[in-house]
Amino acid sequence: MAFPLYLHKFKTVTMKKTVLLLCLLPTAYCLSGQSMKPKDAQFVTNASKASLFEIKLGELSIAKAFSDSVKILGRQIIVDHTKANDDLKTMAVSRNITLATELDAEAQMHWNELSAKSGADFDKTFVDMMISCHQKDISLFKEETNSGSDKEVKSWAAITLPVLEHHLLMSQDLSVDIRQK
Repeated sequence: MAFPLYLHKFKTVTMKKTVLLLCLLPTAYCLSGQSMKPKDAQFVTNASKASLFEIKLGELSIAKAFSDSVKILGRQIIVDHTKANDDLKTMAVSRNITLATELDAEAQMHWNELSAKSGADFDKTFVDMMISCHQKDISLFKEETNSGSDKEVKSWAAITLPVLEHHLLMSQDLSVDIRQK
């Protein structure tokens, strides 16, 4: 059955618009901030919380540490986690995810506990916290690297993972040094 010419043009124009709309849908979906699966979004949120906590502990170590080595570790933690957080913010903003801006209740409790210490006791507790935090971070980042769905977040996790592993090694080495003194 032949379509009248005016219906053929309408059908062609409508089909082109439909195809264009279908091509643009994935882009619009991605830009809407809804493209990230809940597991990836939870990883971004957890990574943000952990990083903020470690930055705050690093700042505290600069102010209160007895050992210069602990202060150096604290500075390194601040520098590396601040850079990681800046990169994370870029991804979070494009996906409408709000990152942590202050410590949650549990992190605040640990910060308060460390803040109450001084001297060698502060140093030991700080280093122990860094070991514990980075062990958890590494586990979290490995899981995202291996099973995350968002390619950009997975890539960021994979790039950040060696930095976290380095922090863990630094903390473990420092723990041995502190306990020998």
